[in-house]
Amino acid sequence: MSLRFQNKDVLYIDPNTSYASMLSNVLFPDVKTKSQTNNTLEQSKGYFDAIRRIKNRNPGETASGDTSGTKTQGRSEKNYDIILCEYQLGDNRTAQELLEEIRRKRLIPLGSIFIMISSEQQRDRVMSVLEFAPDAYILKSENTPEMVERRIAEAIADREELLPIFIAIDAKHHEAALRLCTDYIEQKRRLSRQVKRLRGFIYLELRDYENARRAYEELLELDVGPEGKNSTGQAYAKNGLARSLYHLGKPAEAEQMLREVTADNPDYMQGYDSLSELLLGTGRAAEAQEVMQQAVDRSPKRYDRQQLLALTALENDDYSTSRDALKKVTREGKYLASNHPSNYALLAESQLELGNFDDAMSALREAGDFFKKTEHAKTAEFCSATMEHAIHTKKGNIKQATAALNKAVELHQSGDSNFASVNERLQANFAVQCFAAGHTEVGEKAIETALQGSAKGAETVRKMATKKLAAHPEMLEKVIANTEKAERALTQTLDNVLALFKQGSLDEALTTIETMVRDSPNNPEILAKAAQISLMYIEHTHFDKNRFDYANELAAKIQRMNPDSKHVRILHLLSERVRKKNKQGDMPQMPALAVPNNAADEATALPNDNSKTISNES
Repeated sequence: MSLRFQNKDVLYIDPNTSYASMLSNVLFPDVKTKSQTNNTLEQSKGYFDAIRRIKNRNPGETASGDTSGTKTQGRSEKNYDIILCEYQLGDNRTAQELLEEIRRKRLIPLGSIFIMISSEQQRDRVMSVLEFAPDAYILKSENTPEMVERRIAEAIADREELLPIFIAIDAKHHEAALRLCTDYIEQKRRLSRQVKRLRGFIYLELRDYENARRAYEELLELDVGPEGKNSTGQAYAKNGLARSLYHLGKPAEAEQMLREVTADNPDYMQGYDSLSELLLGTGRAAEAQEVMQQAVDRSPKRYDRQQLLALTALENDDYSTSRDALKKVTREGKYLASNHPSNYALLAESQLELGNFDDAMSALREAGDFFKKTEHAKTAEFCSATMEHAIHTKKGNIKQATAALNKAVELHQSGDSNFASVNERLQANFAVQCFAAGHTEVGEKAIETALQGSAKGAETVRKMATKKLAAHPEMLEKVIANTEKAERALTQTLDNVLALFKQGSLDEALTTIETMVRDSPNNPEILAKAAQISLMYIEHTHFDKNRFDYANELAAKIQRMNPDSKHVRILHLLSERVRKKNKQGDMPQMPALAVPNNAADEATALPNDNSKTISNES
């Protein structure tokens, strides 16, 4: 047998284990070879068992907000080297859902190999799987054991050749990764084109958009190929170049390029995602929805995109589209980690706005049944009670509406409903309901949570209040006044934490702000202050790479939420200052920004960032 590899841990996932004996023969051709290679083959019969096994192999997981880098107790030091996965995993679960979850949560490093094995040939399912870029996709009907062996051997050879680069990227040693890329490219080795792609990706990770632009322009020249502008390589390079141009302040050029990508390469799904993100970032939600719909039509099994389409459609008052998308999220994608009781409540809202009262109540019953024995049980009860109040109110059933709201208030006050995890639209709806029914204090607390949890919480509360309380101007004015009060209070809280730091209580300030990040992971004001204080903490104590990376990850998250955020520029300046002061190597070339003369002072004085882009991380 030609396949020879040492000390590989392999996970094979198939509810029927129908391929297990063949794979065992491929991995271990005979007893003698097995003893020489020391490979291991674990078999998993299902989705959740596979997730458990992968998590138990995942080294370096840290608790949310923990910047110490301490590894979670009980974790193995070795991930699976190869994951071979049957497409159909039983119980309506698929390998796509598994791959989506482990990619989204980064449960496997770049160095792990993921190979699909399936007889699945339906176009929409294959398209969705290939979006997540498995290392190989093997059709049973077309492959003999020898072909499987060859595919695995090729994937291993490619991955091991690039493993030093992947390890550096996973460890966030981006400068080292760039040096490795440069050395590899200068040697003109066989995977140089793939390494050039990795180099562009690293520059984007570093927010070094000028060098990213150059890297993708070089790729664009390389990837013309026989297919010309319609090649996948061209689409990839144009997408990266467009993202770089957008962040360099050239949105018109970026948009034109992304529209070319989606027109010339309609199966390159990342182009649609980048274009819709750009359109949302420039305040064009209706156009963004059109682009999302095109992507969903081509790849309907990406339920995170279906969810974003639904939320955008709700913003645009397009309830038919939000209903259709949320039906798929709550039924076909119900086992994904991103599924949440909020999805069922928003589906009920869509049905209610369309006048489908029975279907709205049915969606809430589905949520109750599905989440009954899960950690989201009380949250599902809260979401359902909030929407039941809206449904009964619209039907004129005042008694039932009052009972539903009282139940929602009770769940909210008990603290069992995990109100912070609820979609901001439902948070705002509940707050408005409370004010209208005289539960003023509960409504005020709900507004505070909505503002802390989201970049657009205040905007959502105002929009919901304007819609629901149009006939009650005094009540509307009260809600808006309380929203402004909550905004001022949040700003004051953040200022107080910074003042605490400047007064010398460094550890107390750091602990306080990191707790706020854990409680409010999607508010850019809180994330920015946490990044700022983390960097200042390093300046006042000693260089801590884990804390430094933590601050830069927060800045990157802010930028994903709002690419035009002023926070990012100032945090980048402060990060550069910290790095240079601690002699941690040169920062990448800064983007072309209008940097003021007093940049050093500005780097410790973050402005408020009133972003209005859509962002929802359920």
